[in-house]
Amino acid sequence: GQRDGRRRIHGPAQGGQVRVYPHTCRRARPAGPHLPGAFHTGHQDRHTPEGDRQTVAQALEQGSIAHQIFLYEAEHTFMRDDGYRYDSAATTSAWSQIIPFFNRVFDY
Repeated sequence: GQRDGRRRIHGPAQGGQVRVYPHTCRRARPAGPHLPGAFHTGHQDRHTPEGDRQTVAQALEQGSIAHQIFLYEAEHTFMRDDGYRYDSAATTSAWSQIIPFFNRVFDY
């Protein structure tokens, strides 16, 4: 993806994710009520190194935005079942957190 500060929404094949780039978070000015966020990423993901994950977490904390960050022993796109980085165990673990999160947030 491009690192131009734009937020990008991905389709169902990648779980309907919204990408947030670290340099975007530094400029963010949180205002008003926010939905909580849940972030699922692989520890071995070279696209989101530890420093970037910390930047995102700090921006969310500074903005008083409720969030959870889940880190898996997996690579980038570990949930994409048609990709070579697919990790079944990490995907199962992620879905076990994602579904209850959606149920809580959207009151299903």
